Amino acid sequence: MMSLFDEVNKLGNESHEKWFNRYFDKHSLEAEIKKAAMQGDGAYRINIEKEPDKYLAKRLSDKRTIDLIKNRLGEGFKVEKIKTESMYTIFGNRMILDRFILISWQSGNGGIEDA
Repeated sequence: MMSLFDEVNKLGNESHEKWFNRYFDKHSLEAEIKKAAMQGDGAYRINIEKEPDKYLAKRLSDKRTIDLIKNRLGEGFKVEKIKTESMYTIFGNRMILDRFILISWQSGNGGIEDA
């Protein structure tokens, strides 16, 4: 018999996976990545911090989202959540200036170049 804790975790994971599949398909992420590659880009960015929908921002921030993107895209892609913080602190904490998911891949020139 499954404990309540296990059941709650299972429900949370199933819910997140269903949300992710709908999000991935609705936003045509594969098509957006191909479009970025055709424009000569070596990466595609999904904004989190500037996302006005707080529910969506929360879902995108979840570590499970990174894992699901990696699994959905397959080999060759680097998927990471990046956070930019200010140099200055407020009450001892740095302000978050930007958060986003960066999906990058090897370009035709043999590597991802630094900007």
